[in-house]
Amino acid sequence: MCSSKVLKEEKGVKPLVLKTMTRTAHPADRVSAIERDAYERGFTAGEKAGFELGRKKAETIFRALSQIVTELEGFREELLSQLEKDITKLAIAIARKVIECELSVREDIVVNAVKSAIELTGRASSIVVRLNGADVEVIKRYLPELEQYTLGTKKIVLREDPSVGRGGCMVETENTTIEHTIDTALKEIEERLKDVSCKDKGKPE
Repeated sequence: MCSSKVLKEEKGVKPLVLKTMTRTAHPADRVSAIERDAYERGFTAGEKAGFELGRKKAETIFRALSQIVTELEGFREELLSQLEKDITKLAIAIARKVIECELSVREDIVVNAVKSAIELTGRASSIVVRLNGADVEVIKRYLPELEQYTLGTKKIVLREDPSVGRGGCMVETENTTIEHTIDTALKEIEERLKDVSCKDKGKPE
């Protein structure tokens, strides 16, 4: 800061006093300060806006990911369910093929089927056994043995029935009909597999 100074004092002449003067900023400096202030304000505002935009984008992405996860869970359950069905069908198909191969070389399969069905008839005045044509001759050879399992029935009648698959039989009396076929057995196995699968799904993980 500059101090006042008397240069010359004469009679009748007032002294000239140099007043203190404040240095003003150079125009270029003022422009620079304004620009810097504007930059800082703009940067702060931009930073805040950018953060908000980023937050909204992140929320959108998280929602989309959550939806994808939910859809994948549903797809997983659907896929597992379909796989179980396919595996069950494959198992039944394999079992059928194995049985068909066994039927071609083993007579005891159809004999045991007829025996089991006859044992369920109880006391009946007559028994009609329906069989596949390929099994009729086999059972004829075993009739004396099979008659032992009837409870006093006088006669067992064999009838050919193309609707009955090989290895099985339909046994009819005056009161009841007993189906003992390979298809019935395989359907029962399939239902049991489904029941096991449903019970497993109901268990907590």
